[in-house]
This record gives sequence, structure tokens and C-alpha cells, in this order.
Amino acid sequence: MGHGDFTLGQQWPSYRKRIRAFRVLPKSDIRPLGLMRKIAYTRGSRSGAIMGRREFVKLLGGAVAAWPAAVPALRPKMPTIGYLSSFSEKQSGPAIAAVRRGLSEGGLVDGQDVAIEFRFSDGQYDRLPGLSAELVRQRVDLIFGAGPPAAIAAKAQTNSIPIVFVVGDDPVAGGLVTNLSRPGGNVTGLRLALPTMYPYREFSGPGGLISYGTNRLNTYRLAGGYASRIIKGTPPGDLPVIQPTVFDLVINLKTAKALGLGIPDQLRALADQVIE
Repeated sequence: MGHGDFTLGQQWPSYRKRIRAFRVLPKSDIRPLGLMRKIAYTRGSRSGAIMGRREFVKLLGGAVAAWPAAVPALRPKMPTIGYLSSFSEKQSGPAIAAVRRGLSEGGLVDGQDVAIEFRFSDGQYDRLPGLSAELVRQRVDLIFGAGPPAAIAAKAQTNSIPIVFVVGDDPVAGGLVTNLSRPGGNVTGLRLALPTMYPYREFSGPGGLISYGTNRLNTYRLAGGYASRIIKGTPPGDLPVIQPTVFDLVINLKTAKALGLGIPDQLRALADQVIE
């Protein structure tokens, strides 16, 4: 036997041990290895089969190439958004649904492309610093501040994690950003218009007389779109704080009647919605 040859019957067990060390798939999926050994033994008797070293390397390379192409790839870590709110989970339901819509419109589906960690203080503002600190320790990729108290608490905890807020107050006066058109830093978001009468159309439904302001849920949807853009790589400081340009006028005639108030026809004609 030459220097470049070896007897499979004698030396195959040691090579089999080396090959096993590189196994990363279930035994049922390593079919090429079994095929390789079968081919090797058909060249002669179990004890007398002779194979050149080059031939063995070629056969081993062919076996590796024959491994299933669809080897499960390691999936990258799913981006995580921390949703921080001073309200309760129940109160936040419609807003959360709107944020999810905005994320989906931006190409991120909750549970598939992005994960959301929720923190609610249930109206206890003193809990917000601790809840925001939890999200920072968890190393979320973005914090969504639902309302001024939540946004301010988040900003106090980090100057590196992007923050998207939805607030009704002036974010410049509140210290969230220094400039509306180019906020810079790690914070941006949407500003609800300053209210006249009731601030949101949702108040007119339960019995409010008149509301004139932005569609609150649409604002949360747009904020979800901002979050999607930031997760995909847009710096938050490059995104201007959005101020709404469309306002809804909603009139509740039931409430007007109960109060003995008359609503002029001209005002009714201007309303986006009249509740009768």
C-alpha cells in the first residue's frame, strides 16, 4: 500500500469520528455521508477496499455539496419597539391598533417583522420613569411615547434610543425637541393640534357637544409609519415633527337637543360628521 492510500476497513472509523464532529443537522438529514460510505465499500470488500487520498477528498467534497440546500439560516434578531403610555391597556386599545396599522403600511407587521413591548402606568405618572428605564435596559430599538408624560419620561432615560411621540402640547416648549422642522437628536413625532372646544372627535360620540381638531387615531397611525421608517434606518432627527393640516368638525345634535341649544344650518353644513 502506497503512502497516499489507506485501507477503509482499518481506518474508516477514525474518519467517521472526524466527520461526525461537523454534523449540524439531524441524523436523518445527513444522507450524503451514508451514501459516501456505501460507495466506498462497494469498491471492494469491507477489509480490502482501497481508496486514494485524492479520491477520498473528491468524494467528501461531493457529499458536502449534496447536503440539502435549504439549511435553516440563523434569523436575525427581530427589532423591538417599546410602547410606553400613561394610560391603561384598555384605554390604549384603539391607539395601539392605529400604530400597528401605521407599522404595517410601512412594511413592518407586528409579530413577524417587529415585536412590541408594552408598558402602561394606568394613570400613575410616577411609574413612568421606572417603566421607561425597563425598556432601556431591555435595549429596545425604539420607544413610542404615547402622550407628553410618557415621551418626557423616555427622553430622560436615553439620548441614543430613537423616540417617537404623540403629544398635544408644544414639543419645543415641553423640551422634547429644539426645532419642529429638524428636531435633531433621537426624538421626533407628531403634534396634535391645540384644541378648540373638545380636542378629539371621539369626545363628541359619548355626549360632547362639538369637537374640532385632528383625528387622534389617524395621528397614531402616522406615528406608526414614522416608527417604521426609523426602524428601517432613517435617523429620527432628520424627520420633522408633523403638525396636522386636516381638522374634523363633529357636532352631536343629541347633546344639543338635551341642552336646548339650536345648531345653525350653516354650521351643520360645515361639519364632517353630524351625530343625530
